[in-house]
Amino acid sequence: MNLEACASKDGYNAARVEKLQESVSVSQQQSMKILSLLAIVSLVAALAWLTMTDEDPCANPQSDISASVLADSEGDQDGLISRAIIMKANCEKQPAPETDSE
Repeated sequence: MNLEACASKDGYNAARVEKLQESVSVSQQQSMKILSLLAIVSLVAALAWLTMTDEDPCANPQSDISASVLADSEGDQDGLISRAIIMKANCEKQPAPETDSE
């Protein structure tokens, strides 16, 4: 026997069925809100993880110069050349990593 059949027999049951349906829809809405929140948090965490870099900027100084040569506009080239010069100066200031040669 379905809920509507029970509700049609008695007015009291109709009110209970309506209340039950409302509570189910509220819990579904809450579940959807929680799922949406989890999806957004997961997406942000995945993007943050994918964009993290632990690469040493001094490992390949030629890449900045190559990027400036390949840049499309003159403003981009100037900016990338400036960055390459600054990075080269910063890398020259850093002491060379010591190696264990025992």
